[in-house]
Amino acid sequence: MIATPSLSHREIAACMARGASALLGGQLVTGEIATHRDTEIGKVYTPSPFMSALAHDALACLDPRSPHHSEPGVLTGNDRHTVAWSLGAVRRRIRRFLIAQEEADGTWCFYGRGSALGPDAATTACAALAVARRSGRPDDPDRWQRHARALARFRTPAGPHFTFVAGDAGYSSIAADGRKIGGFDRIVNAHVMRFLAAAGDDDDGLAAYLEAEVTEGDRGRGSLHHPDPACFAHAVARAWTETPARDARAIAGSLLPWLLARQDDQGGFGGPLSTALAALALVDLGYAGDALDRASHYLLATASRTGEWPHEPYLSGGHGSAAFTTAFALAALARATAVRGGVA
Repeated sequence: MIATPSLSHREIAACMARGASALLGGQLVTGEIATHRDTEIGKVYTPSPFMSALAHDALACLDPRSPHHSEPGVLTGNDRHTVAWSLGAVRRRIRRFLIAQEEADGTWCFYGRGSALGPDAATTACAALAVARRSGRPDDPDRWQRHARALARFRTPAGPHFTFVAGDAGYSSIAADGRKIGGFDRIVNAHVMRFLAAAGDDDDGLAAYLEAEVTEGDRGRGSLHHPDPACFAHAVARAWTETPARDARAIAGSLLPWLLARQDDQGGFGGPLSTALAALALVDLGYAGDALDRASHYLLATASRTGEWPHEPYLSGGHGSAAFTTAFALAALARATAVRGGVA
């Protein structure tokens, strides 16, 4: 294994402050975190409440008003103020964007309100969680139940949820020729499980489906919409950690050895986004070893001078952005250093 050079707490803090400022400065006036996808003419802006909701969740660990705030311990003085103020503002603006994108029936569409694609379970689960957990405000039980009822449209009797529903038929995706493809997306279902747990509606059938995917499925793949296998590890680890009735050890025994074996000599798990997702999964699964230090070194080494990380696809079709990667990289640095007490 190649040794990584030592980096000081000051370097980590300065990088995080630069990244937080870059995120705030690049946020769209609507509050959305801009994302792009690949087309025949290159990358084009593609609106997506789903992607903004995921970024909102990732940044919760750096928002002092969030119940999921996790003080990394390396931020002091001006850097601490910059990160807290900037990312608190970013998350408030994302919530305003998501509230404006909600459909009348309590669902959300991947491409935004009124999209011809229709509502989907993943966007609904992630956006609903963001707006229901508004920082500094009391819970609204009616809102939680409204979104839980909306998600019930996607559920099958056995527990797993379809990604989309049209009439009485559910499906996981749409082929290039317009055909509706059946089946389930395991990452979509992990997002749904997490929302239901927060709403106090643990689902045995859904949990059994996901546990089988972890222990018996192919961990080396993501899903049709999420080709990076780190997406699955991140989503399912997050869901299990936040489901009180579930023992994370049940999946940690399968996921941890597989994740750790994927780390390369530079400390990465692929690109910066894959590395951030893997590091966050490790923390959620209770890991606190030096693989987190190596991942932090890798993230610091791949940040630009402005504290941003490059575009790396999260979804098929090249869908992602530098801002999206940056949100997860900042979260991974924060949570890894909170666990490790700083990078050696």
